[in-house]
Amino acid sequence: MVRIPETINAKCGQAVKVVQRWDSQRPAINYLLRDFNRWPLNEKLEQSKYSKRARPQPQIQLVIMPQVRNS
Repeated sequence: MVRIPETINAKCGQAVKVVQRWDSQRPAINYLLRDFNRWPLNEKLEQSKYSKRARPQPQIQLVIMPQVRNS
């Protein structure tokens, strides 16, 4: 996030100060793009997991009755 120096910060009401000058070095964006491109895929996976959970699953109950001998 970039703030303009000497403007008023809306959160705390103080003037924005320059703490460190930019050294004209751009960081590699590849690492950020990789995560950004994975985010929509992860969202689709999560939605598919939840949609599968939301469907009612047929429940099968196995009831074992003891045999009663009539003597």
